[in-house]
Amino acid sequence: MTMMRGPRARPASWFAITLSIVILAFGADRATAELSHVVRLGVGFLEPRGSLSGAGETAFSIGVLELVRVDNRYEVESQSAIAPFISYELRTGDRIGLELATSLAGSDLEVGIARDGVVTHNDTGELLRTFTETDTYPGEIDFVPVTLGLNFHLFPRKPYDLSVGPLVGYVLYDDIRFSPAPERTVTVGTEDDLAYGAAIGLDLPLGAGGWLFSGSVRILRSTTQPEFIPEVFQSKFFPVADFAPGELSIDPVVVRVGLARRFGR
Repeated sequence: MTMMRGPRARPASWFAITLSIVILAFGADRATAELSHVVRLGVGFLEPRGSLSGAGETAFSIGVLELVRVDNRYEVESQSAIAPFISYELRTGDRIGLELATSLAGSDLEVGIARDGVVTHNDTGELLRTFTETDTYPGEIDFVPVTLGLNFHLFPRKPYDLSVGPLVGYVLYDDIRFSPAPERTVTVGTEDDLAYGAAIGLDLPLGAGGWLFSGSVRILRSTTQPEFIPEVFQSKFFPVADFAPGELSIDPVVVRVGLARRFGR
């Protein structure tokens, strides 16, 4: 079950600056305010830029003679994905728009685990043997980003419409699902998170009637903290220590393409 613990703290200055820009921009655009609306629908190509790695150590005895020490390392990497999106932009004038967007996103994961062990005599400390284990497990995670962007339209009276601006938002993360063995799935709870980033977009007219080709590149900063459970990292022969939870950084670059429809002026 997804763990809903609320977002971790982000620098308040980011949100204060963004809010100030919104207020100033809408105030400056108010004199020419003439509402219009743009609805965009399409697909986004996600290229994650983050990963998660960590380490743990355990020591235990086998019988009365052997002491085993194991160094455990893991790394989780997210893979590229395709996600449908929909957005709505409110234009209050020639240059300023507020865009609310969401998508149904997901990413395949690759989990790599390595263990280096040393077995020594309990009494004398004599080295008896060493061993190394490596495993790679497939996994996946689904997430739903909801973002609010402030779009500055640079050439409002040109046939093409180029915009840039900051993004803030919230990402709803589903459980991470691993498959450490055939026909076996392990789920790991996650935390939802605040997000921020930036976007650049371009709309091109498709004849009359307000239809547009829409494209954009969005960079988003977002992480989730998995609650790793020991059974995910079970050794073939020995139990392993608990891993301190770390942050899985998705941090996608999203290239969106689709159609848009403009209503109003």
